[in-house]
Amino acid sequence: MKKFLLIGALAATPVLAEDTAPETSYWHPADTAITFNLNSFDGANSYGLGVYGLNGEGRFSSAVQMDYYSDSGNDFGVGWSERFLRTHFGFTYGITDDFYLMPMLGLTSATVEIDRWGSDGDNSLSYTVAGLYKMDRLAVKIGVGNASFFDANETALEFGFGFTF
Repeated sequence: MKKFLLIGALAATPVLAEDTAPETSYWHPADTAITFNLNSFDGANSYGLGVYGLNGEGRFSSAVQMDYYSDSGNDFGVGWSERFLRTHFGFTYGITDDFYLMPMLGLTSATVEIDRWGSDGDNSLSYTVAGLYKMDRLAVKIGVGNASFFDANETALEFGFGFTF
């Protein structure tokens, strides 16, 4: 009989705790935004994907995005190719329930290959500061960032469009 009373008391504890919890709870249902990004550099575009946590006004969450660029050509009979991958991690902060500020820090990994001279690689820090506006189930991202590779430090204008769920 004692076992049944103990089990009944333990089973009722979550129900009683819910009934006595104050109305002002710090828990907030989170949304997630996934955006498809177009980043415009000086004469080049990179494409990417971003995943952002949206927790509401005054709350922090995490953010991650990756961008990829690739180009190749042939100048004066010498073939070349270049590519870079930018990976950023950061956080989102809810200015309002619909607008989020997202500072991110990451790494740019670049590679250049030239037919007769081989290849060279470079890794450097990069950053992005963006804003994301949530409209019902759509998300629009606009930001500015950089990509430093080799001797170039390119400024990127970042545009993203996606969905929230």
